[in-house]
Amino acid sequence: MVTHQFEMHYDQTGDVLYIDITPDQTSYSKLIDDNRVIDFGADHLPVGIEFFNVSEGIDLASLPYEEELSEFFGEKGKAFKIYGEGCSETQRVLEGKT
Repeated sequence: MVTHQFEMHYDQTGDVLYIDITPDQTSYSKLIDDNRVIDFGADHLPVGIEFFNVSEGIDLASLPYEEELSEFFGEKGKAFKIYGEGCSETQRVLEGKT
Protein backbone atom coordinates (compact mmCIF):
# COMPACT_ATOMS: atom_id res chain seq x y z
CA MET A 1 0.00 0.00 0.00
CA VAL A 2 1.39 3.40 -1.02
CA THR A 3 1.54 5.65 2.05
CA HIS A 4 3.29 8.63 0.48
CA GLN A 5 1.52 11.01 -1.88
CA PHE A 6 4.09 10.82 -4.66
CA GLU A 7 3.81 13.30 -7.50
CA MET A 8 5.35 12.54 -10.86
CA HIS A 9 6.72 15.08 -13.34
CA TYR A 10 8.00 13.82 -16.71
CA ASP A 11 10.00 15.90 -19.19
CA GLN A 12 9.70 14.03 -22.46
CA THR A 13 12.23 16.24 -24.25
CA GLY A 14 14.92 15.63 -21.64
CA ASP A 15 13.73 12.07 -20.91
CA VAL A 16 13.79 12.95 -17.21
CA LEU A 17 11.32 11.90 -14.54
CA TYR A 18 11.07 13.56 -11.13
CA ILE A 19 9.18 12.03 -8.22
CA ASP A 20 8.21 14.40 -5.40
CA ILE A 21 8.17 12.47 -2.14
CA THR A 22 7.38 15.46 0.08
CA PRO A 23 6.78 19.17 -0.61
CA ASP A 24 9.90 20.06 1.42
CA GLN A 25 12.68 21.97 -0.29
CA THR A 26 15.89 20.27 -1.40
CA SER A 27 18.91 21.05 0.77
CA TYR A 28 21.34 18.76 -1.01
CA SER A 29 21.44 15.95 -3.57
CA LYS A 30 23.23 12.63 -3.80
CA LEU A 31 24.17 11.09 -7.15
CA ILE A 32 23.40 7.36 -6.97
CA ASP A 33 24.55 6.50 -10.50
CA ASP A 34 24.41 8.00 -14.00
CA ASN A 35 20.61 7.69 -14.08
CA ARG A 36 19.49 8.48 -10.52
CA VAL A 37 19.76 11.35 -8.04
CA ILE A 38 18.13 11.55 -4.61
CA ASP A 39 17.27 14.99 -3.20
CA PHE A 40 17.29 15.43 0.58
CA GLY A 41 15.72 18.04 2.84
CA ALA A 42 17.29 19.86 5.77
CA ASP A 43 16.23 16.95 8.01
CA HIS A 44 18.33 14.57 5.83
CA LEU A 45 15.22 12.69 4.66
CA PRO A 46 14.52 12.13 0.93
CA VAL A 47 12.25 14.76 -0.64
CA GLY A 48 12.51 13.64 -4.27
CA ILE A 49 14.15 11.32 -6.78
CA GLU A 50 15.24 12.25 -10.28
CA PHE A 51 15.60 9.62 -13.00
CA PHE A 52 17.47 10.23 -16.26
CA ASN A 53 17.11 8.31 -19.54
CA VAL A 54 13.79 6.89 -18.37
CA SER A 55 12.85 5.60 -21.82
CA GLU A 56 15.55 2.97 -21.22
CA GLY A 57 13.91 1.99 -17.92
CA ILE A 58 13.72 3.03 -14.29
CA ASP A 59 15.82 1.23 -11.71
CA LEU A 60 14.19 1.31 -8.28
CA ALA A 61 16.72 -1.00 -6.64
CA SER A 62 18.22 0.30 -3.41
CA LEU A 63 16.17 3.50 -3.43
CA PRO A 64 14.24 4.89 -0.48
CA TYR A 65 10.61 3.73 -0.61
CA GLU A 66 11.45 1.14 -3.30
CA GLU A 67 8.37 -0.98 -2.63
CA GLU A 68 6.03 2.01 -2.45
CA LEU A 69 7.45 3.41 -5.69
CA SER A 70 6.97 0.04 -7.36
CA GLU A 71 3.31 0.06 -6.29
CA PHE A 72 2.93 3.69 -7.38
CA PHE A 73 4.20 2.97 -10.90
CA GLY A 74 2.02 -0.14 -11.11
CA GLU A 75 -1.08 1.82 -10.11
CA LYS A 76 -0.34 4.65 -12.52
CA GLY A 77 0.32 2.37 -15.51
CA LYS A 78 2.98 4.66 -16.89
CA ALA A 79 4.98 4.06 -20.06
CA PHE A 80 8.26 3.22 -18.35
CA LYS A 81 10.06 -0.07 -17.87
CA ILE A 82 10.48 -0.56 -14.14
CA TYR A 83 13.40 -2.48 -12.64
CA GLY A 84 14.13 -3.41 -9.06
CA GLU A 85 14.05 -6.27 -6.63
CA GLY A 86 10.59 -5.36 -5.32
CA CYS A 87 8.97 -5.26 -8.76
CA SER A 88 6.78 -7.97 -10.18
CA GLU A 89 7.56 -9.42 -13.60
CA THR A 90 4.68 -7.36 -15.02
CA GLN A 91 6.11 -4.12 -13.65
CA ARG A 92 9.54 -4.91 -15.05
CA VAL A 93 8.13 -4.70 -18.55
CA LEU A 94 5.27 -2.31 -17.82
CA GLU A 95 4.36 -0.29 -20.88
CA GLY A 96 1.30 1.93 -20.92
CA LYS A 97 0.51 5.54 -21.73
CA THR A 98 1.73 8.58 -19.81
